[in-house]
Amino acid sequence: MTNTAHSCVLVSCPLTNQVQIAKLTNTGDLKHITTISVSKPGPTTVQERASGTCTLFISETIDAEHHYCAVYQIAKVNSRSQSDQCDDILEVKLEGKIRMAGKPTYFKVINNVLLCALYHEGQLTSTLLSETGLALDGDITDRMEDLEGCHCAEEIPDHINETSFGDLILCAALKRNVMAIVKVTGKGRLIKLEEIPAAGEGPRHIVFDPVLPRAYVLNELDSHLYTYRVELSGLHTDVGRTDVGRTDVGRTDVGQMDREHTADAKQETSMERQTDAVRPLGGAISLMSSIDTLSPEFCGTRWAADLHLWSSTIGDTAAGSTRWIYTCDRTANEITVMMAKDQGLPVKVGAFRTEEQPRGFNIIPVGNDRHYLLVVGQKSHHASVYEIASQQPRLLSRQLVSPAGNDSAGNDSAWEGAMWVEYFSIN
Repeated sequence: MTNTAHSCVLVSCPLTNQVQIAKLTNTGDLKHITTISVSKPGPTTVQERASGTCTLFISETIDAEHHYCAVYQIAKVNSRSQSDQCDDILEVKLEGKIRMAGKPTYFKVINNVLLCALYHEGQLTSTLLSETGLALDGDITDRMEDLEGCHCAEEIPDHINETSFGDLILCAALKRNVMAIVKVTGKGRLIKLEEIPAAGEGPRHIVFDPVLPRAYVLNELDSHLYTYRVELSGLHTDVGRTDVGRTDVGRTDVGQMDREHTADAKQETSMERQTDAVRPLGGAISLMSSIDTLSPEFCGTRWAADLHLWSSTIGDTAAGSTRWIYTCDRTANEITVMMAKDQGLPVKVGAFRTEEQPRGFNIIPVGNDRHYLLVVGQKSHHASVYEIASQQPRLLSRQLVSPAGNDSAGNDSAWEGAMWVEYFSIN
């Protein structure tokens, strides 16, 4: 039988101490594969490998003082049926755990560095990873403080990051109402290049336009989507001034931590050392537009939760391609659909009711030409799947409610309190 890549969904359910893994079929059905038992699981992220296996990172909270990132290796060991029959068996092996500095809100892997946003601690941490996904030095590599309410850290894509400074991220500090451009060095060190006040209230999630130099930012507290122009050409090195960038507001004790990284710093490239002396010019990120994701009639507490972008031409260099932006709000129980084209300025085209208190959703590719939006309800305790029709993405042509999130034992409460949705493809 031909070895086919399958789309698998990860759903974290902290109320049941479980992470559910299900297959999303070509017809939009969810088929349970396996369950991972994790203490109060939080966000997850997946690193797909060329070998066809995956490394899975899951936030785990034991108690108020003990927080970890549990690292699993996933491989498909059997495929006995057609792709939609889901008799596939995944081998899930716990590789080990990484001690975290607090309760993670968001994970992201950039090359061999695990980034962790710590909302309650107001920190962004980095951990240099080994080949197996564990901490190379046995502990966190670096941390950046004074990012109160740090909620996400997204890699700035190559078509925007045309600088010579390597990997850059944009992170959001919801409570401080700021965003920060941060360099992640090859040794896992974090260097803040610039801090930007956010428009509105409470930046929570960030996605980048696949073609244009645009960042779309969803604010939790005002439920608005803000579009920013991102221009990084003004970043340049100021060789000889090692204090610049070290004393930026928000960069509190990272400079003091340099003593712990002296050996690593000596091994870094000349460009990485020069980055410590970066002096950013103003205007790297500027506001272009804002749009209310909720209707004018809405009078409840605004509580936006998640943000994703889809385009049938992702990867295309044609700036005229249309992008579709989807957001959700936990109080309104709605998914809002926006369209962006030409200059990347979104316009609202519709909204629809969905699961109760939709904490998370994701857009999942299945096969070569199908995409589904899967949303979980933190209070409804199961998922809904919507097909994104390539010709009319605003309509999300049909709704397929999952079978109560049943696991293999028929437990209809398996997805109780579902909050985070991630996906991966495996051969």
